[in-house]
Amino acid sequence: MAHIDWLTIVGRRPEEPHDWTTNSAYLTASQWLLERSDTFREAFESPMDYGIVKPRAPYSYARRSFDCTRTLYVHPLSAHFTFEASGTHCGKIAPYMPGILRDFAPYLSRLDIAVDMECAVTPLEFDAACNPARINTRSRMQSSTGETVYIGSRSSERFARVYRYKAPHPRAHLLRAEFQLKGDYAKQAGQAVAEGVAINGLAAELGQVFGFEHPVWKVDAEPHKLKVASHAQSGNTVHWLTTNIAPLMRRLQREGKLDIEAWFNEYVLSDDS
Repeated sequence: MAHIDWLTIVGRRPEEPHDWTTNSAYLTASQWLLERSDTFREAFESPMDYGIVKPRAPYSYARRSFDCTRTLYVHPLSAHFTFEASGTHCGKIAPYMPGILRDFAPYLSRLDIAVDMECAVTPLEFDAACNPARINTRSRMQSSTGETVYIGSRSSERFARVYRYKAPHPRAHLLRAEFQLKGDYAKQAGQAVAEGVAINGLAAELGQVFGFEHPVWKVDAEPHKLKVASHAQSGNTVHWLTTNIAPLMRRLQREGKLDIEAWFNEYVLSDDS
């Protein structure tokens, strides 16, 4: 059965004038998450109770749950923050997932869907049976712990990996196919699950997209196609400018580092720009 195997939420915390401290960033981000969903605390606990850990770019600070399955990333000089939950934790809170996705679908930046197949087939054997006419970009990796085939471009909004661990890993008896959805695909998938669409239906459609045709690929569901508009249709560029660039420019002007009107006249309205 298909299941959610990763969740990333990107939110925008309330800006507190003249308070760009790390503690304020943690506190306002946590409040934003808790206030947006009645079940967030029960599903994830409060990020304020997590331990401080080393962050990843572009963030400068992070808090992580003590079982290392949930992380909140913040930057005191940015209103944006990121919250991530690993596959291990997503599995534990499966009953809460439809509600969580309902509350946070517009803020999802990544959502992974996984399907486990109990069989002896290797990733390379599975990939050999794929229809190359669907997506022919792929790479393969083997290590001491297992074997993985990557299908599609990692920079795209839809990407797949098929992998298998070697013994003695507890999942060595399973072949796993994972679909990584980002951007609008993540948002649409989250909204679909919140509205009652079976995760199996999403997996069945994604299997068709990536040309999965090996006999072990058996997802018993009617494929559900995600309706994602192109960038030109959805106005993503304008939305990005409005939600990301405009607040940054306003802050730079408040700090005396930028004259917005002069910058706009020189770099946007000027015929020489």
